[in-house]
Amino acid sequence: MYPDLTPGKHLVLDHHTVADTYRLKRRVHRPTRDPVASVLCADRPWEGESLNVFNVHFNPDTGRHRMWYGIGKPAIARQRRALKSGLAGNIGAPQPYYLCYAESDDGIHWDKPALGIYEDDAGPNNICFKGHSAAGGCGILHRPDAPANERYVLANLDWLSLTTGGVCLAYSADGIHWAYKEPNGPIVFGESDTFNNIVYDPARGMYVVYLRGWHAAAVDWIIDWVGGSGRRMVRKPQAGDDPTASGKGQRADFIAQHGRIKNQRRRVAASQSPDLVNWTEPKIILTPDELDTNDFYGLAVFPYADYFLGQLWVYDDDETETSNIELAFSRDALNWSRLPDRPKFIPIGQPGDVDGFMVRSAQAPVIVGDDIYVYWTGHERPHDDDSWIDPIPDDYIEGRPPAVLRGKLRMDGFISLSADRRLGALITQPFTLQSNRILINAATYGGEITAELVEPYALEPRGKPIEGFEAKDCDVFRADNIHHPLSWNGNHDLTTLRGRRVMLRMSMYQADLYSITL
Repeated sequence: MYPDLTPGKHLVLDHHTVADTYRLKRRVHRPTRDPVASVLCADRPWEGESLNVFNVHFNPDTGRHRMWYGIGKPAIARQRRALKSGLAGNIGAPQPYYLCYAESDDGIHWDKPALGIYEDDAGPNNICFKGHSAAGGCGILHRPDAPANERYVLANLDWLSLTTGGVCLAYSADGIHWAYKEPNGPIVFGESDTFNNIVYDPARGMYVVYLRGWHAAAVDWIIDWVGGSGRRMVRKPQAGDDPTASGKGQRADFIAQHGRIKNQRRRVAASQSPDLVNWTEPKIILTPDELDTNDFYGLAVFPYADYFLGQLWVYDDDETETSNIELAFSRDALNWSRLPDRPKFIPIGQPGDVDGFMVRSAQAPVIVGDDIYVYWTGHERPHDDDSWIDPIPDDYIEGRPPAVLRGKLRMDGFISLSADRRLGALITQPFTLQSNRILINAATYGGEITAELVEPYALEPRGKPIEGFEAKDCDVFRADNIHHPLSWNGNHDLTTLRGRRVMLRMSMYQADLYSITL
C-alpha cells in the first residue's frame, strides 16, 4: 500500500507516484553530449595514468563550479596488482591515488589552482588530499548546516598500514583542506576499491555510504588472456594450474603468465550510520540478475525530488571489458529498482572515442538554471588492459589517458512516462490539495496531454470526476514546458479545491511526462 502524495515535485518513476498506467512506457533519456571532446584531462605531470571525476558542485550565488577528481601516479599504477599480491591480509599495497581540485566559471573550461598543500617533484600542484597512504574512490558530501570545520565529509579508501585499511572519513571546512579525526581508523574495513560516495537521508536520519561488495559464486574460475588486447576466456581450473595462485606469494607470476583466478564478483554494498561514527555491517544491496553482465562496479547516488537516483556502473568483466551506466532509483537509499529492459543512461562512445571502452559518472549532476549537467569519465582502454604486465606485450596499444566529459538534460529529464501514437493514460496516487495549482514538466511531439481531477476510488471502474475539472474542461497541452500549470476553462487556480483529497488522471499521446508538482 502506497502513501498519499505530499506537496512538492514527484518524478513519475513507479507506483509511489503513479497508481496505474495504460499504454505508457518508462523511457530513459540520455544526456546530450557537449560538443567539446572533453572538459578536463590528465595534462599535468603529477596526474599520472589514471583520472576519475568524483564530485562536481555548483554555487548559484557565486556562479562557480567546483570539481574533485582522482588521479593515479604513473609507474606504480602499472604495478599495483603485482604489489598487492605479495602482502598478507586482504588489503593490498598502498596505491598512489590522490584527490585533486579544479574550478570553472562555465563548467567547460577548468582551472587547476596551485593549492600549496602538498609538495611534488613536478612543482606546484592542485592535489588537495593524499590520505594516510592513498585517497581512493573519494565521495564528498556537503553539509551546509554542520559545524564549520565539518561541512564537507569525504569517504575514501586508505591504508593505515600495509595490512590494515578500509573506508575512512575526512572532514573539511572549505572542501580543499582535509583532515582525519582522531582516532582515524576505517569506518569499514576491507578493500572497497570503488567510488565510496556518501549521502544523507533526512527522512530516516541516516547517512549511507556505498561500497564495493563481493560475492564468490564462481569460486576459483580462471581467466586466460588471449593476446594483449583484452580478449579473454573464462574456464575452470585444470591440472597444472598453480593452486596457490589464488592466494599470495606466487600469484603475481601466475597472473603475468596465465591471467587471474576469478573467485569474487563485484557488487554494490552499503553501510549506514546516524552520526558518522557508528556504522552498520555492510550489506550487499545490488546484485546482477539474468539480464545483466556479471559485475556492478559502483553506484553513484544523489537525492533528487522525492527519490534517490543512482548511476549504476555495469561492467562486463568476462567478455567485452566495457562499462556502461544505467539508472536505478530508490525511496530510502537502500532498496533499489531498475527498469526491466535495462536501458543505458550513459553508454560508451564509438571505437576510438575517449570514452570508447568505459564510462564512470560523477556522484551527482549539476543543476544550472533549468538545465541538468552530467559529468563522467571516459576511458579509451579496457579496465584490465595489459599495461601492468612486465614486460608490456608487443601488441599493447597505449591509447589516450582518461578524460572528463559532460552532457545536458532538461530539468527532471532522467526518466519519463512516454506515450506513442496510441492514446495512453495514467492516474496518480491520492493527494490532498494544499497549493493553488498543479504543474507538469512535459513535452509533446505532434500529440497532446489532457487532465482531470477525480475523487479517490478503488472498487469503482472509473472514479467520479470533479465538476469543472473534468477532461472535457481541460485546456489541452501541446507544447514543451518544464513548468506548465494545468488549467481548466482557462483557469489554473485551484483555491476552491484546497484541502480536498483527489487523484489526477491524465490522457496523452505522442508525449513525454517527466514530473508532477503538487
